[in-house]
Amino acid sequence: MRTISATDRRLGRHVGALLCVAALALLAARALVWSALGLELLAAAFWWWARAASDADRQLARWGWLRRPPGALWLATAIVAAVPAGMHGAGLWR
Repeated sequence: MRTISATDRRLGRHVGALLCVAALALLAARALVWSALGLELLAAAFWWWARAASDADRQLARWGWLRRPPGALWLATAIVAAVPAGMHGAGLWR
C-alpha cells in the first residue's frame, strides 16, 4: 500500500475530469477512430481517478476491465478499414 499526497490526489481528480470531458466530446463524433480514442480517454480518466484514490491498489483492480471496450472498438475500426467498401453489403457482412 502506498501513500499519496493531497496534491497528487487533487491532480489525479483534475486530470481525470479533463480526460473524461475530452472522451465525451470524442464519443459524440461519428467516426469509429474518434470513438475508439474517446473510449481510450475514458478508460484513462478512470485510471487517473483510481490512482488518486486512497485505496489505489483495490481501485485499479476494480476498473481494469475498462481497457477491453476500447480494444474491441479498435479492432472494429481496423476491420472496417481493411475490408473494401463494396464488401460491407455482401452476404458475410449483413
